[in-house]
Amino acid sequence: MVQALEPADPRQVGRYRLLGRIGRGGMGQVFLGQSPGGRMVAVKLIRADLAGDSDFRARFAREVATARTVSGIFTVPVVDADVDGPQPWLVTAFVDGPSLADAVASGGPLPEGPALTLAAGLAEGLEVIHAAGVVHRDLKPSNVLLASDGPRIIDFGISRAADGSGLTRTGWVSGSPGFMSPEQAEGRPAGPASDIFSLGSVLAFAVSGQEPFGSGAAPALLYRVVHGQPDTAALPAWIRPLVERCLAKDPEQRPAASQIVAELGPASAEAGWRPGAPPHPGAPPQPGVPPRPWPPTELAAPGGPQPPFPPTVTSARPSSPSPGPAPGWNVQPPSPAGTQPGPARRPARPRRGLAWAALAAVAAAAVVTLILRWPVTAQPGHHPAASQASHRAATSGPGTPAATSPPSPGWTAYTDPEGFRIGLPPGWALSTRSSSEVTFTGPDAGFVILVAWNNTPKPDALADWRNQAALKAQSDPTYQQIAIRRVHYRSWNAADWEFTNMYKGQLTHSLDRGFIVTPGSLGYAIELYGPDAGWAPVRARLWAHLVRTFSPGG
Repeated sequence: MVQALEPADPRQVGRYRLLGRIGRGGMGQVFLGQSPGGRMVAVKLIRADLAGDSDFRARFAREVATARTVSGIFTVPVVDADVDGPQPWLVTAFVDGPSLADAVASGGPLPEGPALTLAAGLAEGLEVIHAAGVVHRDLKPSNVLLASDGPRIIDFGISRAADGSGLTRTGWVSGSPGFMSPEQAEGRPAGPASDIFSLGSVLAFAVSGQEPFGSGAAPALLYRVVHGQPDTAALPAWIRPLVERCLAKDPEQRPAASQIVAELGPASAEAGWRPGAPPHPGAPPQPGVPPRPWPPTELAAPGGPQPPFPPTVTSARPSSPSPGPAPGWNVQPPSPAGTQPGPARRPARPRRGLAWAALAAVAAAAVVTLILRWPVTAQPGHHPAASQASHRAATSGPGTPAATSPPSPGWTAYTDPEGFRIGLPPGWALSTRSSSEVTFTGPDAGFVILVAWNNTPKPDALADWRNQAALKAQSDPTYQQIAIRRVHYRSWNAADWEFTNMYKGQLTHSLDRGFIVTPGSLGYAIELYGPDAGWAPVRARLWAHLVRTFSPGG
C-alpha cells in the first residue's frame, strides 16, 4: 500500500505535491504525487549518490527523452522530468491496479479470456514501444500493471540508464534473470526480439503461475535461459504455440509484436477482465478522493538485485468523466443570445515546418479542420499540436464527394467562403476567421469549434497523427495520449487522434479527425476540444453530428 511520507521526505518535487510513498528501487524512491490540476502521478526521485554521477545523468537524460516519445493505450507515459536539477526526477501517470505478479500471487493463473486480453494488450504496447526505437529490456510480471481497461507496460526505456552506473556496483543486474532473452543473458545486443522472448516468459507465468525456466539463483536461471528448454507442458493449448514461438532461441524465429497483434486481434478489456477489478471500472472517483493505488509489487529482498524503480504506473483520466465543469474551472456564462460574450480568442498556435509555411502562403487553400477547442479565454500558446496535426492530417484517398446528413432540428447550416459546409449546434455562431481557419463558440462554456484548411496535406492521416503525437510528447510534459486510430469516414483515408493535456492547472480533452478529400491538394481535420470534466456529454451530443454534416469545398 501507499505509505505515509517520512519526516525526511520532500513534500514537493517540481510542481508535484507528494502524498505518500509507493516504494523504493535500486535507482531511487517512488512517491504518489498530485499534479497542480489534481491528477494522480508517480514521482520517481533519483538517489542522491547517482545524481552526482555524470555518466548516469547523461544516460538517464537520453533514456527519458526516448521514453517520452512512447505513447500508447497499453503503455504508461513519462509526463514530466527534470534531468538537470540537483536531484533528477521523472513523473509517469499513475495506474490504479495490481501488477501481474501480485494478481497471480493472490488470485492464481489467469483464465483464457483475461490471458488473451493481456497478451493482445502487451503485444500492442510493445509494438508502440518498438516503433519509437525503444527496447524495454526488462519486461516481467512486476512491470505489467492490470488497469481496469487493460494491461499497462511500465518502466520502458529507463533501465538502460543504470547500466555502468553505481547500480551495477551494488549488485543490480540489467534485466530479471528468469525473464531475460538468451542474447541479453549473454551480454549480446538486445533488440525488439529480446522483448518478445520476455513476453513469452510473462505469458507463460500469467497462465501457469510458474516461470518457464524455473526458479533458483541467477546464474542457474541464466544458464537455463541460454542453454535449456522452457517448460511449457502445463500451458493450455490455446496459448502454448504462441508462447513457444516467442521463446525461440534464435531471435529471427520469434514473431514481431505486430504479428502477434494481428493474430490475436484487439484486446477486449471488458469489465471484470482482471482479478479483483471493481464492479464499475469506468466510474470516475469520488470528488476529492484520489484513486486508491494497489500495493506496489514486492521489492527484492535486502542484498539481492533491485529493479531501477519499484513498479508504479499512473492512472489516466477516468474513461467516463463526470459531466459539468470541474471545481475551479474558469467558466464564462453565455450571453442572452446563447454565445460567449465578446469576441472569442483562440490560443495562438506556433506554425512548424514546411507544411505551415505552405499553409501561410496559400490563403485560398480549400482544406478545413473542425476543432472543438479550449476555453475562449485561453492564453496564446496553449495547444499547438492538435491544430497543427489537424491541418496536416489530411490523407490520401478518393476525392469523391459523399452525401452529408441534414442538420438536426435546432441546428443551423454554416457555409464558409472557402466552400465547405458544417452543421452548427443550437446557439453556436461564427467567432473568428483567418485565411486558414474559422472558429465558432456557443453555450457550452469553454468549448470552441474550429475549422482550418490546408492545400498541401500529408500523404497519410494515421502516420501524420503519430508523428505529431511524438512531437507533442516531447514538447508538452502533460500530454497523455488516449488513442490514435484509423477510422472509416466516407470514402476518405482518415484517422482520429484523442488525448488530454494540462493548461493553467486544468485538464483538457481533444478529439481530432484528419482526412483528405483530394490527395495532395485538399485535406481536412475535425477536432473536439474543451474541459475534460465536461467532455463526455458534449462529445456525445455534438461529435457524431458534426462529422455527419460536414461537406467539403472545392
